[in-house]
Amino acid sequence: MLKRIAALIVWAVTFGLGVDAFAAKLNVEIPGDHGKLAAVLQTPDNRELYPLVMLLHGFSSHKETKLFKNIADDLEKDGIASIRFDFNGHGRSEGDFQDMTIANEVTDAEKVYEYVSRMPQVTSVSVAGHSQGGVVAGILAAGLGKEKIKSVVLLAPAAVLHYGALHGVLFGKEFDIRNLPEYIELRGGRRIGRRYVETAKELDIYGISAKYKGPVLIIHGTADRIVPYSYGERYKEIYHDADLKLLKGFDHAFNPDRAVAERIVTDYFKKRLMTQENDFSKEDAKMKKILVAYFSASGVTAKVAKRLAKAVGADLFAIEPEKPYTEADLNWQNRQSRSSVEMNDHSSRPAIASKVANMNEYDTVFVGFPIWWYREPSIIDTFMEAYDFKGKTVIPFATSGSSPIGDAGKNMQNLATGAKVLKGKRFAESVSEEELKKWADEQ
Repeated sequence: MLKRIAALIVWAVTFGLGVDAFAAKLNVEIPGDHGKLAAVLQTPDNRELYPLVMLLHGFSSHKETKLFKNIADDLEKDGIASIRFDFNGHGRSEGDFQDMTIANEVTDAEKVYEYVSRMPQVTSVSVAGHSQGGVVAGILAAGLGKEKIKSVVLLAPAAVLHYGALHGVLFGKEFDIRNLPEYIELRGGRRIGRRYVETAKELDIYGISAKYKGPVLIIHGTADRIVPYSYGERYKEIYHDADLKLLKGFDHAFNPDRAVAERIVTDYFKKRLMTQENDFSKEDAKMKKILVAYFSASGVTAKVAKRLAKAVGADLFAIEPEKPYTEADLNWQNRQSRSSVEMNDHSSRPAIASKVANMNEYDTVFVGFPIWWYREPSIIDTFMEAYDFKGKTVIPFATSGSSPIGDAGKNMQNLATGAKVLKGKRFAESVSEEELKKWADEQ
C-alpha cells in the first residue's frame, strides 16, 4: 500500500497533480483538444502494477455519473485502475459545449490514452463508453488498434447520431440539413454547433469502428428509446470478436436496475484483464512465451489448435509433412497405406517441411495431433526429436471421436530429455475456447 501511494505521489508531483486524502484517487488535469480536461484517476490497493480502463461518458453528461463512479469502485475492488474524465465543454473541463464534436472528443480520448500509457504502473489499457462516449470509444480503439487497446465495452453506443445528422433530427430537435444554422438550441438551453452536425453527418461510425480487431462487449437495453437496441445489434455484426448482452426492459440509462449493467462491465474486464499477463509483472510477462504446435491431417486438430492458441495468447506453428498425405495414405484399413506402414514401425520419422525458427524462446509448448493407432502420429516423434526441449514444459493435446490419448505423453517424454512432458488430454472437435482456456490454466 505504501509503495503504491509513494509511486502515485511521485507521478502526481512530476505532472503537477493534486492528491486526495486517501491517495487511491488522483484529481488530474490533462491537456485536451479544447483546453484542460478534468479527470479522476482511481487505482487499486496492494498492487504495484495493474491494468487500467478509460471510462467515457455520454453527450451532455460528466465523469461523476453514478454509472461510472460505481464501475470505477468495482474495478478498484477487482484490482483494476480506471480514469474517468469530462470531455471538452462538459463538467469541470475547459471548452465551450457549443464547440464540442465527436471528432474533438476522440482527440480528448487520445490525449487521455497518451497520459495513462506513460504511467509505469499500467500494464494495459482498455476502454468503456456510454452512448456518445461509446461511439468515441469505438473510434478510439479502431485508431489505436488492439496492440494498444486491450478490450472494449460499449454501453448503448449511439451510432444513431450519424443517422440523425443525415436526416435532420438530433436530440429531439429538427433542422434543415441543407441550411444548417450556426447552432441548434436544445432543451435546457444548451446548444450544439453547426460543426457538430457536419462531422456527425460525415462520420462513418460503423466503418471506422470495425477496424478494431480486439475483443468487444456491447450492452444494450431493449427498452432504450433514445438509441434503439438495433444499433447495438449492428455493432455486434461489424466486429471481429464481439459479444452482445441485451438487457430486457432496460432503458438508455440502464434503469430499472443500473447495478446489473455495472456488474456485467466489471465482470467482463476482470475476466479479460486479470486472467493472463496482468497477473504477472511486466518482466514476468516478457519471459513467458507459449507455442501451440500441431499436426492436422483432416483439419480437425487445426481448428482446436487455433482455439487453444487464441485462448492462451500463444504463437501457432503447423507441423506439416514434407510429402503431404493423400487420402489413400490415410486409409487405416489398408495395412500397406503410408500411415499404416509408418505407425507399425516405431522408428519411422516422416520428414517435416519446416522448422520453428525460435524454439529457444518458448517456455511452454502445446503439441497437438490426431490419435493414430492409439498413440501420437510418427511425425510428432520427428518433431520431438528435432529440438532441445530441456527446461521446457510440453503439453500434449489430441483430437479423436473416442480414442484416448493413451501413452502419448510418456512416449514424447522419452524423446525430450530434460523436458517436463505432461499427460495431456483428448478433445472432441466441438471443444470451446473457454473449455480449452480452463484446461490450460490448470496445467
